Amino acid sequence: MSEPTVPAHATVRDAVRVIEVARKTIAVVLGDRGEVLGTVSDGDIRRAILSGVGLDGPVAEIMNAEPALARDSMSVT
Repeated sequence: MSEPTVPAHATVRDAVRVIEVARKTIAVVLGDRGEVLGTVSDGDIRRAILSGVGLDGPVAEIMNAEPALARDSMSVT
């Protein structure tokens, strides 16, 4: 997986750090077995902060739990 990842038990602060270090705008949230649970973007984080979620809150509470996913086996055409 080429996108930055963060475990579901991570905090919002952890996600901010991962996104910043990777110089991306999104991170993939992974479960304990490496399965994709969702995504969290810098926009998700900004909206959460504006609505009162603290940086030490769980990233799983602000993630997009229904992201559009593509499999390696899928065709571009």
